[in-house]
Amino acid sequence: MTARTLQALADALLSERHLLEELHELVRRQRESLSRDDMAAVEDTLFGTHRVLHTMREAPRRRRSLNCLLGCPEGLSLSGMDEALGERMNDELRAARDGLNAAGQALAREVELNRAVLRAALAATDEYTRALHGAAAGGSCATLLDRTG
Repeated sequence: MTARTLQALADALLSERHLLEELHELVRRQRESLSRDDMAAVEDTLFGTHRVLHTMREAPRRRRSLNCLLGCPEGLSLSGMDEALGERMNDELRAARDGLNAAGQALAREVELNRAVLRAALAATDEYTRALHGAAAGGSCATLLDRTG
């Protein structure tokens, strides 16, 4: 029973890793789509993200159940697995855990990059809007049109 449960836990961690990697790819594609101003592709990535996040909601329940079967706390963190499992912590489980951690860190970096790009785009839009309104306040519509081309 324990060997099967440990294998199931390793499989669960691998499954979570694959979902994070898929989410990472969607976030990267979303940024590329935004840079090309391809709103249809952005929308596709949003639907894909929603699908992956919906699937990921089940992962914590699965892991909690497996933790209980192994006699570990339900909310066992990834970093606490070595101590909680002791001798039962095998190389396959450790590799699955480490892979999940790495995928999570890569996704976090990708999300932060997207946030920075979006903040810059919003700032540029705000600046353009202020310039546009400032120009309109100082002149007629014809003057504004002449300035913007």
